[in-house]
Parts: sequence; C-alpha cells; structure tokens
Amino acid sequence: MKKLTSINRFKEGAQVQGFYICVEKFLRYTKSGDLYIDLELRDITGSINAKIWDNVSELNLKFGKGDAVAISGYVESYVEILQLIVRKINKATVQYYGRYGFNPVKIVPSSKKDPHKMWENLISIVKEIKRKELQRLVFLVYKSNKKKILIHPGSIKSSYNFRSGFLEQALSMAKLAKKISPFYNIDKEIVIGGVLLIKIGVLKQIRSGYIIDYSKEGNLLGEAVISRDILNNAIKKIKNFPEDLKIKLEH
Repeated sequence: MKKLTSINRFKEGAQVQGFYICVEKFLRYTKSGDLYIDLELRDITGSINAKIWDNVSELNLKFGKGDAVAISGYVESYVEILQLIVRKINKATVQYYGRYGFNPVKIVPSSKKDPHKMWENLISIVKEIKRKELQRLVFLVYKSNKKKILIHPGSIKSSYNFRSGFLEQALSMAKLAKKISPFYNIDKEIVIGGVLLIKIGVLKQIRSGYIIDYSKEGNLLGEAVISRDILNNAIKKIKNFPEDLKIKLEH
C-alpha cells in the first residue's frame, strides 16, 4: 500500500491515499444533468471538500455519512481552493483495513492515554470498594458496557469530548475522590461509586461514532435522567440491594 497522506499535507496535483471520515455526503447533478457525489472529508489534521464524478452509482453504495472511508484519488485546485477527486472509496473497518494502517485514533480526536490501561486502573479502584453491594453494582454497570466505555466520548462540546474521553474522565474523578475523601467527614466508597455512576448516562445520551451527536434519549431526557435509569435498572438485578444506599446513589 502507498504511503498514507493526511489532509494537511494535500498539495495540488498530488496523488493521495488515506483514511478519512465522511462528514457530509450529497448526491447532486451537474448543469448537464450528470449525477455526482459531493463530500466533506475530515481527519485530525483538517477537512476538505471532495467529489466523485465517475462510477457514481457503484461507489455510492460502498459508504455513508459518518463512515470512516479508505480513499485514493488526486488533489486539484478549484477557484484557488483545494479539493479531492475520488477515484476509489470503501468503508474502512479495522478488521479489513487494519493491516493497511487504518486506526480510528489517527482520524478522530482521541485520548492520549491507552484506554485498556485506563480500564485496568479503574477496575483496580472498584476492587478496593469493600461494600459488596456497591462494588457489584459498579462492576455490573461498567462490565456490561465495557466495549462502549473504551471508546465513548465524555461530551460533545465541553470537557473530554474525544474518543475514550468518558473513561479518562471517570478514572480521573475516581482518583480524585480517593485522594480528597479522607479530608472530609464523608463515606469515601459512596463518593467513589457516585463519581463513577454520575455521568454513566452519557453512554446513551450521545451517539458515539466517528461523528458524535445527541441521541433521541439524550435530546428529550438528558444525561441525569438516563443515568438514574441505568442505575436503577442495574440495582434491580442485585438481590436485596440496600434501600438507603440506593437513595444516596440516586442523590
């Protein structure tokens, strides 16, 4: 495979090949009535408009808006603005394109920390919780959502709004809770459990992918309500869960 080219390195006349996010996709017609595809592509270095003029019907079926895509084509200048003319395009997946250098962290903003190491550190903190009902509850919520937690952003526009941001924020809050709790007259374990569960609704509030946006639940219910629902649904699976602990965690 040829060397991959990031968008910030595009130059007029260059033949390029790489992995990008399809941010926008429109089927349009030229003045002469020919069908073409108008795209906006993005990676962590920038964005560019792209066009597909040939084999439109065939290539249109290979990808959609929001997909990571593998592209080869060439760069041209139109009214002094660079654009990419796409010759080949396919939906990019790690399973197929990983061997050619495709890695989602290279095309979307991502945590600089290893999500698998962060997960291990977080689980080690949960294991320190001695109150078995609370430990079981946190394990139940986190382990049942592990796949999503490893990649999910913490928000859309505010803090930790990048891939694996939710996990980085949860771990940071848990570490802080451990450190400062001894200086206050509070139940350290409830504080740790609380900070790990308080934003869990983000997992359903936000549609996580290469392009992040609010889900229908996120728009209509909000993070707090969704978090409480996730908490209570998990508690129902734990026999004889203490009512006083449930109320404190809901608070």
